[in-house]
Amino acid sequence: MEKKFLMMAAIAGMLAACSNDADPVQEAAEVAKQNTQVAQQVPVEFGAYVNRATTRSGEETGPMTVVKLQTADKGFGVIAYYTDDDLYSQIYQPNFMYNTQVKYSGSAWTYSPLRYWPNETGNGAISEGVDRVSFFAYAPYVAVTPETGIVSGNQEFGIMGLTRNAAVGDPFVKYYVNLNPANQVDFCWGVAPTTYTLSSADNTNANTVTGGSPLLNLVKPSVSGTDNKIKFDFHHALASLNVQVDAVVDAASGETTALSSGDGKTKIFVRKVTFEGFVTQGSFNLNAKTDNPAWYDLAGSSYINGGNVSVYDGRTDGREGTSAAGNEEPAALNPAIIQKYTYAQMDMEQSAWTSASLEPSTKPSSFGVTETAQNLFVPTGDDAAAQLAAPIYVIPSGQPLKVTIVYDVETETSELATLLSDGVAKGTSVQNSITQIISTGTPASPMKLDAGKKYTVKLHLGLHSVEFEAEVTSDWEDGADGSAYLPANAPAEP
Repeated sequence: MEKKFLMMAAIAGMLAACSNDADPVQEAAEVAKQNTQVAQQVPVEFGAYVNRATTRSGEETGPMTVVKLQTADKGFGVIAYYTDDDLYSQIYQPNFMYNTQVKYSGSAWTYSPLRYWPNETGNGAISEGVDRVSFFAYAPYVAVTPETGIVSGNQEFGIMGLTRNAAVGDPFVKYYVNLNPANQVDFCWGVAPTTYTLSSADNTNANTVTGGSPLLNLVKPSVSGTDNKIKFDFHHALASLNVQVDAVVDAASGETTALSSGDGKTKIFVRKVTFEGFVTQGSFNLNAKTDNPAWYDLAGSSYINGGNVSVYDGRTDGREGTSAAGNEEPAALNPAIIQKYTYAQMDMEQSAWTSASLEPSTKPSSFGVTETAQNLFVPTGDDAAAQLAAPIYVIPSGQPLKVTIVYDVETETSELATLLSDGVAKGTSVQNSITQIISTGTPASPMKLDAGKKYTVKLHLGLHSVEFEAEVTSDWEDGADGSAYLPANAPAEP
């Protein structure tokens, strides 16, 4: 639209010419004041987010702390839409900012090149329009090719890209989950703080900011004061999930007999775990409130509602079910609970594990699933026993969390002809497949993962030893007597 800026100085001059009673000194002061207001360009500035996470009922929730992104190469990314007189809607494309990196420098958040608020709103300007700008933010910042939105470099997990700079509609962030805890990348989106008021340049078009909502349809703030910065609270868009597994031996309750207290010949190895309740790929709509995080499929066309994720033990010995070798993810599972070594290697002394021919160089503290809880996922290359907490970040699917676990119970015994899963030792191996919906609370109800919450799930594998009992009676019972002629004599004559 045509901009109609009329200088108040000119208006004041016209009024002075028509008035014989005007005070020249007062006129000059008023003209100087109005000229200053009209000429003032207000830069778009960003403020820090400072709220910290809180913990309740075993679930950790809350926005990201400012400290986590105060590194020189991170910060957060901003996408902004200038809609002139209109309210924001999905007919617009980014035209004010696109993936602008805002970094923490010294004691302030900075970016380049600096943008300025449109000037149609505010004292000193007479206009038919109201300039509005809507801001969306995500963290941590990643560099992308603007024309495609694809992340720069050979990124294989984490934030993979954004909607391209010419795309019409809400901005989306594409994310890939990696099941190796060493490769976890947090992802947050920015909303207005719950206690926040953005000033406005006049009283006619006040800025309305609702805590927990996107910062939409903002007009130029006042030049002075402390409430003229765009402030974001960043909230986790992913769920944090730590899965542990243990064996409950010869017990129906919480008490258990130590598996190691037996003859030591039985071991439990995890083969495959399938989860329903989260997925590993999706795109997040940044135009989302904290009470309604919006995860879509990668195309951004429909909400995620279902799906499953399977992880395998990495072996290709024919016992991995229907999985193909290319689908195996050995790095995802704790090497201490899968059948990775031969029984002969397991029996070696600690000193033998320092051999360069064996991996890892440090022997795991135990082999297989035991009565002591162990993490299902551990960082690659680290000692599994040292990983007390190794969560993965996952995309909630909106469905109850359900787990199917396939595991082998193996007993080494040389009198059998069948081979165990190591292909060398002999014994008996029984494969079990158990499916269960994870419950929580009292009364128990199906667990659903929510964005911004931290969960620990414990999988208890029940094991009951085969026991025999026999009783021998002390007395013999009488049986019926009988006789036979071998060979039979000729029949007696009559």
